[in-house]
Amino acid sequence: MLKAGALIYAIFISFLIALTSSSVIFLSFANRSQTDRSFASDRLINNTESGMQLLMSKQNLVSNDVPKTMDLYGKGIDSVRLEKKSWGLFDIGVSVAFFRGMKVEKIALIGSSANKEDSLSLYLMDMDKPLSLCGETVIKGNCYIPKAGFKRAYIEGKNFLGAEYTKGRVLKSEKTLPALDKDLLKRIQSLGEKTFTPADSVVDIRFLLAHDSTSRSFSKPTFYYVAKGPLVLDNKVLQGNLVVLSSRQITIKANCQISGILVYAPKIVIEEGFSGNLQAFAGDSMSIGKKCILTYPSVLGICRTKTSKDNMLLKLGEEVTCAGILYAGQETADPKKQVDLVMSKNDVVFGQVYCTGSLDLKGAVYGSVFCSKFTLHTTSSVYENHLLDATIDITRLPSEYGGIVIKQESGSEHKCIVKWLE
Repeated sequence: MLKAGALIYAIFISFLIALTSSSVIFLSFANRSQTDRSFASDRLINNTESGMQLLMSKQNLVSNDVPKTMDLYGKGIDSVRLEKKSWGLFDIGVSVAFFRGMKVEKIALIGSSANKEDSLSLYLMDMDKPLSLCGETVIKGNCYIPKAGFKRAYIEGKNFLGAEYTKGRVLKSEKTLPALDKDLLKRIQSLGEKTFTPADSVVDIRFLLAHDSTSRSFSKPTFYYVAKGPLVLDNKVLQGNLVVLSSRQITIKANCQISGILVYAPKIVIEEGFSGNLQAFAGDSMSIGKKCILTYPSVLGICRTKTSKDNMLLKLGEEVTCAGILYAGQETADPKKQVDLVMSKNDVVFGQVYCTGSLDLKGAVYGSVFCSKFTLHTTSSVYENHLLDATIDITRLPSEYGGIVIKQESGSEHKCIVKWLE
């Protein structure tokens, strides 16, 4: 006959064995669940990236502003929701992968890039006049110039100091500029001619002015702030999926912190010392103050609309840095309607400059320039198709750069991630 103490001891040992066994089983289950969840998470990330690659490919599955849910591989376990929409001169791609209550989302700004080895540094339309160089002008990269070719010049007491006109191939340009994608022009014009529907999220401009900070995720509908008169943005923090419109003028003070938004007005003024990232489009004129810094991927553009004035101007003050795109243009040439772009002394652009009118280039473009003609304004005179102490250098454009593709550039176009938004 067992003693009572022995029975208690046996029960205690049994309890310990049961506790240990259940702990091992629980840990094994938890570890298996964690492993399965980790594998599922990795799979979702891969599927999200695959969805983004699909959006950047030449595909007809996903149209603009029409989200589509699909099974990537036809196995029923790789579902993604894909969406593409226009955002200024770029696209926004949204890829969401989901599985058993888990979800991974990626949102990116998508641009285009061409074969960097074949990209152009300069395309100057042939207007039967040579391109005259003087001072320390430097051109690196392939060039399309008028049949009259290059010429040395003497201006402001300076001869051309270079040993050669350009470091790159020299080809003959045509009497028209290479065309941009018409869809890009429509995007700019549509901002000024925007008609809203009940589905659009139009917010009272007073709400924007009453708050110091406004932010909007790109996974949500765009907020539109519309002003009927002149609008001054003073000491505001604006970020994300926001469009600010005015029927008159928008002034952006240097104390504003702006990232990723769209701005449109007939006239835009960005005051001296501003630093930020935005896409700004004007129907008449745009003025950028001295020492402004427009970070990548910024866009500054003027585009003729039905209500634009005859003379349009995009002017950068001295010592402005812009990483992105400068655009000044109109669809059809008209000698009575001028489009001018002015880059002042010590201005630097990392990216692309496209001007259907005249370009006064006194700074540096580390990228490519497309223009109808150059106009050099000095204290004593005005010279046509002259460059003085200017730099155009495609070799200094970062390989990661994504912008817009201009049809004259050879090499097949491919999409690229300009910036991850979320």
